[in-house]
Amino acid sequence: MADTIDGVLSAGDRTGPRIPFNHEFHYARTVVDYYRGKTGDPQGPRTGEPTRLSRGTILTFSWDQVRSGNTGQLIEEPGPCSPHEPPVRRCLNEPASTSVADLRREYGMVFRITMPVKNYFTVWK
Repeated sequence: MADTIDGVLSAGDRTGPRIPFNHEFHYARTVVDYYRGKTGDPQGPRTGEPTRLSRGTILTFSWDQVRSGNTGQLIEEPGPCSPHEPPVRRCLNEPASTSVADLRREYGMVFRITMPVKNYFTVWK
């Protein structure tokens, strides 16, 4: 857990503003320390295991709860892709034959990064 979250923060250190999670984000560093056993609950006593990092609505990095044994907060399966929305929305599940449950069985847990798209471009002929 700690190594994966720390890896995302390191990627943010290298990319600058494109990834808003980096080692300057104090709460994220506290979450890494929590999973390394260095500190208590990042949000305060008895608040429970953290399940995500969020910087406003720009980007969310979330994961299955693993420490508390609570399986109620797990990454859910993505909804089906609609074939009628391109080019307004692009939805791609690769490989299509793999589910979140398959990933969880193979790796023990699942991480998810959610990036809402807010940039649109016009291509002139």
